[in-house]
Amino acid sequence: MSMPDTDDHSTTSSTALTIPQTRAELEARLRRPQDLYSQFREVLADSIENPLLQKYLAGTSNANSMEGLLGIDDIKAVDIIRETARADGHTLVANAQLRPLKRLLRLARKHGGFTRDQVAMAALAAPQPSDQE
Repeated sequence: MSMPDTDDHSTTSSTALTIPQTRAELEARLRRPQDLYSQFREVLADSIENPLLQKYLAGTSNANSMEGLLGIDDIKAVDIIRETARADGHTLVANAQLRPLKRLLRLARKHGGFTRDQVAMAALAAPQPSDQE
């Protein structure tokens, strides 16, 4: 018994496969879509000049936090970041849940060198107005 000759390569599709002709075209095809953290970093960089966000990020303890608790300050900071994301069209950040965004804020603070401990140590090392007299 002979098998019927089926040639899968004989069928042609309406759109032909094209090989990238330039480096830019290849890089565009290979580029991965942005993940949540990279979009979050962009939005944080865009919104860091917001004075209200800076006040929420400046708290180092519950005693000097804006809302009385650092956790609530983080939530308010994430809300400001979300508003910026909505305005800039970053849908991953704008539609993300609160908990992952709070974790990303903590990670961004760590990588950016402004964790609460680092901010507190810098405040202690800075000369106080009464020391300058």
